[in-house]
Amino acid sequence: TTNGTNTSWETVSAGAQFKVGSFSRDISTVSGTQAVTGTGFTPVAVIFFCAQSSATGKMSVGFDDNTANLVITDSHNVSANQWIADNSYSIFVYESSANWYGGSVNSFDASGFTITWTKNGSPTGTISVYYLAMR
Repeated sequence: TTNGTNTSWETVSAGAQFKVGSFSRDISTVSGTQAVTGTGFTPVAVIFFCAQSSATGKMSVGFDDNTANLVITDSHNVSANQWIADNSYSIFVYESSANWYGGSVNSFDASGFTITWTKNGSPTGTISVYYLAMR
């Protein structure tokens, strides 16, 4: 439905499906892909919440529909108390301006999605990613 002024809203049908799940990624791993399965349907969009435990400034919230993506990421490690919005990734963590790790949906699959990861520099640690997949 729309609110009368914003015509970009999507209608949610009675058959809409949602799946909440999680996965992790070692950010010292080289760039590549990661399949995430278990949604039970082919998603059309995903919302991501990402964080690294016990790490300052490694958190992001992102959206991806495999056409467009957006991430809002904590850039505290680059510039204290700042957040950055970027449309290159839907998952992103900063270690420093030279060391970061980003991902976005490469494809929506029969029971999940595949993420393409990009590693810059030498970030370390493991991130936890929580998602809401929608159909």
